[in-house]
Amino acid sequence: MKAILITGPPGQYAVHLADFEKLALPVFEKSKKLLIIDEIGKMEMFSEKFQDSVRKVMMNKDIRFIATIPLKGGPVLVKQLKENRDSMLITVTELNRNHLLDEVVDLITK
Repeated sequence: MKAILITGPPGQYAVHLADFEKLALPVFEKSKKLLIIDEIGKMEMFSEKFQDSVRKVMMNKDIRFIATIPLKGGPVLVKQLKENRDSMLITVTELNRNHLLDEVVDLITK
């Protein structure tokens, strides 16, 4: 299992592309073993560089990758993440949200 994808209810926000890329893209360069992204959704899709960076991480078998994604629908990149055979999809619910941390830690430390 290479990627853990976590789904849940959507939020509302805006993104300033230049600021977003200035903050987000260097993280991809520095990530050697583990990358965690809190929410890959519509707004992040305005950045082609971000999408390319996520796809590169998907192809890199040396980096474990955790991301939160929309439960339903989503941009093409989100669908690719869901369909990736190396991905594991975990849906966050009220019933499981308090004990998912231990489960995810177990998965990434195997």
